[in-house]
Amino acid sequence: MKEKKQFIRLELFPKRRVSLIVISVLQIAFLSFLEGREENNLGEKMLEIDYQIYEVKNYKISLQMCEEVLELGKIDTYYEGKAKNYINLIENYSDYDQKPLELFFKARRIRRKMLTEKDRRQEYWEELGNLYKELLNKYPHCKLVGFIQYLIAERNKSYSFRDEEERQTAIQGYREVVNRYPDAEFPIEDYPQYFRGLKIAPIAHIKIASLYEEFSHNIEPDLEQAIREYKDIIDKYPNELNRDGSKLILSAYVSMINIYSGLNIKEARVDSIKAKEHSKILINDFPNQSFLVSGPIRKYFGEIHPEAYMRLARFEVDKEKAIELYKKVLIDYPKSWTGAPYTCGISLYAFAALREIIELLDDSQLSIKECQGIINSNADKGVRALAQFLLGGIYEDMKNYDQARIEFQKVIDNYSDVDPTGGTCTLSDDAKNAIMYLQKKMLKK
Repeated sequence: MKEKKQFIRLELFPKRRVSLIVISVLQIAFLSFLEGREENNLGEKMLEIDYQIYEVKNYKISLQMCEEVLELGKIDTYYEGKAKNYINLIENYSDYDQKPLELFFKARRIRRKMLTEKDRRQEYWEELGNLYKELLNKYPHCKLVGFIQYLIAERNKSYSFRDEEERQTAIQGYREVVNRYPDAEFPIEDYPQYFRGLKIAPIAHIKIASLYEEFSHNIEPDLEQAIREYKDIIDKYPNELNRDGSKLILSAYVSMINIYSGLNIKEARVDSIKAKEHSKILINDFPNQSFLVSGPIRKYFGEIHPEAYMRLARFEVDKEKAIELYKKVLIDYPKSWTGAPYTCGISLYAFAALREIIELLDDSQLSIKECQGIINSNADKGVRALAQFLLGGIYEDMKNYDQARIEFQKVIDNYSDVDPTGGTCTLSDDAKNAIMYLQKKMLKK
């Protein structure tokens, strides 16, 4: 009887609902089919636009087709950006009967080949350089000339690590942009680090400064000249934007702080007064943010304000004031990271600050008291976990292995849900490894 009821219940399931479900599934499948076909048609249209630009060189038809693409409404951002780039180039850089634009598109085609045919990269580099020179020689007053000069400098920069002569060639190219094309703008959007309307000259100028700051096995940094360039940038471009949308002078200040902090590997130029002075400028004049600019300074800066406080504390002569600054980092920036993800030296500012506090205290009992105070406070749980872990390390250094094991066990018991390390191993895993290491030590005694 029971089986019969189940059968009846199944029979009574509304057939109309089944029909609606089937219809809905078919509608979704049909819409997905239409979207896929529309995407394919759009891709084919963009290929046709490329053909008109690079093969036929009919920019009028290309412009019309790009406008048709944008009229479709909601389309993939890649296609939208590509269409806008072409429209911008054709509408605004078609002087001299479009001959400079033709050379420019020819150069872009070679750049594409460089990405796919890497075995011919050097050959393409040379061909690209010849095209840029041809454009400059034939049309020295065209609208694209400032950007082309910048691209030539970029090409030369790729060789600047080899020797001083190559570096100076790159610097001279960027200097041409700064001096001769101060109002030129980047004309295209498809370089991810640029956006339309961004001035070329300020970016070129900061690259000059970074070339003086950089070094390789063949060239030494010229830090004095780098500082002069960064100061000039601060004076000339107080409101210009960098590639990440932040103020350009932020990069200049950060670079100068790194130089004054003695972070250059081959030549230390420590000036604690100026390092502190510029760190205060970062805190007072700029909002806290992740520092995204690439280059030799990248691995040293994670977020602006906690890094500035760490620098102030580092150069503070008064030990108590330095500890106060480090504690501010612990309290105000418990989840801020130093450096960039996937670069060397990444860690929490809080962890670095706590280690510095213990180093300054230079006393086991005072350090124990400090860690216990943090553990029992209302500080961020991640900070308390770090203090608990460091407490185990302090007892280990004191060779009080039993107590060290107890403290490490508290990390496992109380903070297993906390991972303030950002790595593949959690703090709890590190505590387990520490206990295993302690047990081996104790067996040897």
